[in-house]
Amino acid sequence: MTGTSGGTLTTPILSTCGLALEKAIAIASATGLVTGSIATIGGILSGWHAPDRPSYSLGYVDVVIFVVMMPTVMISAPWGVSVGEKFSETTLQRTYAALLILVGLDLLRRLAF
Repeated sequence: MTGTSGGTLTTPILSTCGLALEKAIAIASATGLVTGSIATIGGILSGWHAPDRPSYSLGYVDVVIFVVMMPTVMISAPWGVSVGEKFSETTLQRTYAALLILVGLDLLRRLAF
């Protein structure tokens, strides 16, 4: 969650400050890596002595999910960059705005129900 929300805020702010969208997304990805790493370490430390956690977890971090997600992210990130380079900045901005709206609506739906 921290990595996603950091990128969700960082990209529009950098873009508003005049940075090209491609560069704003790249910087937001890097900040997402930092905040996500810090949040993961925090989840491990804060849940280390939590009762009833699965044996395959480190604190509140599920190692199985982590191991499954990492190769997927490593494979799909370069693909996403190459696809993004094929679009104009206007198309990227509109697509990103639509994605943010969908994520926001989904969060509101989950909150309401």
